[in-house]
Amino acid sequence: MNIQTLLGHWQASYHGKRTSRSFPIELPIDEAAKILALAEMYPDQNQAQIITDLLRAALNELEEYFPYQAGNRQVTTDENGDPIYEDVGLTPKFLRLSNKYRKLLEDEIKEST
Repeated sequence: MNIQTLLGHWQASYHGKRTSRSFPIELPIDEAAKILALAEMYPDQNQAQIITDLLRAALNELEEYFPYQAGNRQVTTDENGDPIYEDVGLTPKFLRLSNKYRKLLEDEIKEST
């Protein structure tokens, strides 16, 4: 999800699977005011949901901006037949670590039920 589709997401009110962990934060006044304004504009969304959705959108967008770093192993070819090499930059590391922690969090959910 990106920022552009967030408003439609809020209107649809999908909340997805949740972890039992919480991540307490103290927001700067300007950002807190914007969260409160959004909560008033979208009363079906609580403040925590708005923060969660904005964070999700920002993380998805961040992932798109990790620089590609070509490795030595060719993984495919493009439409012109030119080789495409595996990405050995930040994206695969981020995805690997994200998957590691996703599994850990899912295991925590299973253990708590």
